[in-house]
Amino acid sequence: MPDKLQTSTVKLLEARRRDEPEALAEALARHANELIRHARVEEARVELEEAVGIHRALEHSEDEARCMQMVASLCRLGGKVDEAVRWARDALELVDNAGPIAVATWSELGEIELARGDTAASATAFATALALGDSAGLGAAARAALLRKHAVALVNNGQHAEAALALNTAHDILTGIGDQTNALRTLIELATTLHYAGEAEKCAVLVRHIIDVAPGLPDYAALADIQLLVAAQGFEKNDPAAALAASYAASEAALRAIVPATYFAASVSASRAANALGDQPEAYRVLATAWVTLADAIGSDAARAWVSPVLSALQTEWGEQVFSDVRARHDAQRRAAMAQQA
Repeated sequence: MPDKLQTSTVKLLEARRRDEPEALAEALARHANELIRHARVEEARVELEEAVGIHRALEHSEDEARCMQMVASLCRLGGKVDEAVRWARDALELVDNAGPIAVATWSELGEIELARGDTAASATAFATALALGDSAGLGAAARAALLRKHAVALVNNGQHAEAALALNTAHDILTGIGDQTNALRTLIELATTLHYAGEAEKCAVLVRHIIDVAPGLPDYAALADIQLLVAAQGFEKNDPAAALAASYAASEAALRAIVPATYFAASVSASRAANALGDQPEAYRVLATAWVTLADAIGSDAARAWVSPVLSALQTEWGEQVFSDVRARHDAQRRAAMAQQA
């Protein structure tokens, strides 16, 4: 049975043969969506730009704006943030800052501004999307998602109190619609915000609450995030043993959730804690293990780019001789373990 990409490719070819502009624009958009699912972002962008041109010729301004907003997203994902801004702003001009397309485009503009480091502009864009969403009848789940994005921009802009308010509102919405998984993740985001705002006691109380309720939800990614926060609290309290235990728990949960970035963060945290405890072999081992594990998940080049700088920092801290000795002992133990399994 053909997959969706193959099916959409056939339909696109048929639409081109029929030479019907409206059908071709729709086929291009559907095919682009399938290309995106297969991580073929640049090809999808080219096809959506073609669809933009067709809708423009047909004077279908809303469809043109919708495709332009998608092009903006793909430009952002491809690292072309200046192009992304232009596409998003051009789309907004077509919809007169009203309706669901305007909401989606302002939200995308928030993502773009955050990607290029303008946190104030990002926060403003998300706030605009939220305000327009109220007029456009934005659904509860979508509003909660926007509030969480807005909170990220606010945190990055140093507005921790405003971010906490947005996350509390999002949590109430998600609880009200029965979305316990995302409600839990929002609580974790709130705890993290409180942590970086210096609200240690409020953060600790919330973390204890999250740990009490989290086991009832099979969200290992959320469990990994909360354990990383517990580890951060351990470091702040000068308790590397607690930080190490939490880092191990975060690593295990991230592996089960298959979240490479969180697994890497947990490994770095565990190495830092082991090093603080004076256990240099363990500090090295967790990073070496992470390198191998990440190579399977994201490729050897990316794994090297992530882990190598952390190992280099340890080498500088310990000195060349100590680092070489620790690495040699680790490699010998690993060879011996593999020989026993053979």
